[in-house]
Amino acid sequence: MTDYVLTQPVRAVQYELNENEQDLMELVRSTGRTGMSMGNQRGHFQIYNGGPELNVFDGDWMVAIGNELVVMTAERFNATFTPA
Repeated sequence: MTDYVLTQPVRAVQYELNENEQDLMELVRSTGRTGMSMGNQRGHFQIYNGGPELNVFDGDWMVAIGNELVVMTAERFNATFTPA
C-alpha cells in the first residue's frame, strides 16, 4: 500500500440540517452532475437520480474531488483536511 497526498485544494461543505441545502446543491452541480433530485424529509439530506445516491447527515462534510463527490463524517474530514 502507498500513501498519497492531494495535489490541489478541494471544495467542501459541512451540512447543517435545514440551513445550507443550497450550498450542497451548488457543490453537486460543480461536479457536472445534472438531473438530480434532493430532499431532507428523512432528517438528512438525500441526493438521488442523475448519479449515485448520496446521504448526508447533519454535521457531515461533502467533498468534491474533480467530478466525484465524497461524504465524510466531521471526524474523518478534520483528520484528513486543513483549510487552504
